[in-house]
Amino acid sequence: MPSPPLHILVQAVEDYLAEMGITAAALSKNVSAVSDLLLLHVVPNKSYLQADLLRTPALTTMLGVNLTLSISQGTLNVAAPGSTASVLTFDLLGGKAVAQAVDTVLLAAPLLL
Repeated sequence: MPSPPLHILVQAVEDYLAEMGITAAALSKNVSAVSDLLLLHVVPNKSYLQADLLRTPALTTMLGVNLTLSISQGTLNVAAPGSTASVLTFDLLGGKAVAQAVDTVLLAAPLLL
């Protein structure tokens, strides 16, 4: 499956935040919450490819939140305390990083916007 264009991923995040009632104005007033939201989606120190993730039961994000990985009906799911996302596209390469596209924005229970 081809990688989705970046503007589609950005639009998905904007749509999700709008559904949650979170506006750009609210985000601009709470920079630390935005930073936490981004750090919740980053795993430091290693670039995990699809093959790595399928063998990995858990990861810790830059925010210090533990993510649990599981496979259900052929789909890799990523769970944070309070939300779960499914990986849609694996191995989006960019510079020294690898990204995985998920179907929703993860929100951890302690993360307040």
